Amino acid sequence: MSVYVQVPIDPRDRAGLPGRLNSVLDQVEPMAEERSLDRTARLSLRADTERMREEVRTERWRPGSVGFFSCSARDVFEAVQLPRAVRDRP
Repeated sequence: MSVYVQVPIDPRDRAGLPGRLNSVLDQVEPMAEERSLDRTARLSLRADTERMREEVRTERWRPGSVGFFSCSARDVFEAVQLPRAVRDRP
């Protein structure tokens, strides 16, 4: 799964970053309950969203955006700082 979230320029606005991520993940989370996916995929999606929520709480993000790339089933996770703002999206 990949998710992109903007990181505001104003440091005071960065406190809202976890909320921005939650809004994007709200679009993805229903898939973790989708019975057409196998159990491994559903569990991976749940773990992916939780890992992203943990990572976004770190205070290391600079203005621009952050891209999260995750597949817990394959033990893959990467959070990449992007130099420009991109639209929040899954």
